Amino acid sequence: MDSHQHSRTSKFLRHSAQELPPKEVSIDYLMSMMGHRGFGFIIMLFAIPNSFPNPIPGFSAITGLPLVLLGWQLARNEEQIKLPQRVGQARFSSEKVSMLLNKSATIVALLEKFSRPRRQHWFTPLTDRLVGYTIVVLSGILFLPIVFVNSLPGLTISVLSLALIEKDGVALMVGYFLTICSAIWTVFVLYGFVVGFSIGFGWISQYLGF
Repeated sequence: MDSHQHSRTSKFLRHSAQELPPKEVSIDYLMSMMGHRGFGFIIMLFAIPNSFPNPIPGFSAITGLPLVLLGWQLARNEEQIKLPQRVGQARFSSEKVSMLLNKSATIVALLEKFSRPRRQHWFTPLTDRLVGYTIVVLSGILFLPIVFVNSLPGLTISVLSLALIEKDGVALMVGYFLTICSAIWTVFVLYGFVVGFSIGFGWISQYLGF
């Protein structure tokens, strides 16, 4: 694959950021902009903004559901992408979405420098199923309303989707490694949250004489 093909995804994201409606944009509209692009590209569209702090409150939880559904459809080897009507009609500020798309394009462009078609024979319907189920699990983490948890799973899903786009077996292995890291990090943060809550509750109880 030549350099032009490698830059296609990031360039498309930057172009999309300039073509949004003036006020608000829906998920359905974003999906329509993707045209007939594959699962990997659509999944990346929703995953990459979760790789960094973004200005839209609750964005991770909102995009988590489409990612769960997309991952499930990928795991079932479905050919046509489908989202529930209520999810598709969710709307966001065009200005903020444009910012997210431009930031996403920067990250994708960086990832593209290290990705190219490698170990293409690894990509089979079974691979799609494994990646799909992995994305379902990682997307579930995005629903957790806990600070510092979402970025690593978001980046992991982005790497897995890039692997699908480029048919890059090395990126696929990196994605699976990051999946393990995401699981360990999530357990660590949740454990810290539970311990912190228990200690805080103990102090309050002691102070109030419970």
